[in-house]
Amino acid sequence: MNATAFRRTRAVRTTVATVVAASALALTAAISNDDASAAPAPRKADTSVTDTKPAIKADSTDPGTGAR
Repeated sequence: MNATAFRRTRAVRTTVATVVAASALALTAAISNDDASAAPAPRKADTSVTDTKPAIKADSTDPGTGAR
């Protein structure tokens, strides 16, 4: 193996080792952070009004209710 091939091989191995180490570190951080995010943040109450019509109430004149 000549010197150029040796340097190229060493550079590739170093790069692969760096990527593997960074991935392991990120995975470890995600796992340790998962405990903190296990409980979801409380949601803000929905204050928007989407339906302003009153509910339809059945009365005795409605033939669909069966009342007389």
